[in-house]
Amino acid sequence: MAICPKVDGDKRYLKIIVSEAKYVSDEGLAEAKKNSSKQLWDTVRRIEDAVFGRPGRLDRDLWLSRISDIMLEGIEQVSNSPIQIEEWRKDLREGRLLIDLSGYSQVFISGPNGSTKGSEQIEIPKVKRC
Repeated sequence: MAICPKVDGDKRYLKIIVSEAKYVSDEGLAEAKKNSSKQLWDTVRRIEDAVFGRPGRLDRDLWLSRISDIMLEGIEQVSNSPIQIEEWRKDLREGRLLIDLSGYSQVFISGPNGSTKGSEQIEIPKVKRC
């Protein structure tokens, strides 16, 4: 999971990207694609349900607090940054910060040289922005 505070004009939001990656041989491609998509689907749905679910879940505050902790531990801030991490963390924990959630399932094939398999992008069904 990667997180990044973003400012777009007057709009402030937290970009969260969930990534699932597999490295396989040419023969394992079909199964790896299926497993990677399933794992990404499970993870993004779990976060989506916890943070955006209607009706709200009882553990939503816990999820927001955990993401807030990741912001503290995982974002290096320069001294002249317009983003004040503590303020953003507080807004996130109190549900006032917008969250933009997306996900990527990536499967990389190693060998053989001259393989005819190319790159493709496919939306994962029933999960927004994956």
